[in-house]
Amino acid sequence: YDSYFLLYSLICYSEMAAPGYISKSVFSPNLPLRFSANLSFLFSQIEDPGQRYNLAKQAGFTSVEWGNDIYQYPIHDLVEINKDNHFEHVLINMFTGKTKGLACVPGRSEEFKQCLELSIEYCKNLKCKRLHILAGQYSEDTDITQETKKTYHDTFINNVTFASERLALLWILSKS
Repeated sequence: YDSYFLLYSLICYSEMAAPGYISKSVFSPNLPLRFSANLSFLFSQIEDPGQRYNLAKQAGFTSVEWGNDIYQYPIHDLVEINKDNHFEHVLINMFTGKTKGLACVPGRSEEFKQCLELSIEYCKNLKCKRLHILAGQYSEDTDITQETKKTYHDTFINNVTFASERLALLWILSKS
């Protein structure tokens, strides 16, 4: 089961974030594919993050990425663990609490900004240069009208613009 899941959980990334780059790199020896272990999906039966990093290393990975569960571990613990493993952290999902994202949710922009700051601390300490901003979704009781769509869209644009400007100062790429 683990090796099957491993195969489908590999996340491709490249040095260049350009449309079509990955598909072109399959045919070009000058643009090799690189794989990272998503430690939120791989080895998820293991609670200890140090063991997850070790298993990723044993599996041959040199880079990792994390979803939201990274925030259950103190930053200083992850930094200490990585001193031994020397992994490149290629992507972290933005902290969103118990939601599926906040970027588009009206009335929660201040919470979005607070979550962004926590995420930045993790990125800076782990030297991660990519932060995935989760958009969010309509609540179950939302009446989806054209006006609602516009409000969610405008909120998303405002929050992502704010995040992009904030992250650009730190040379962190936002991904949404």
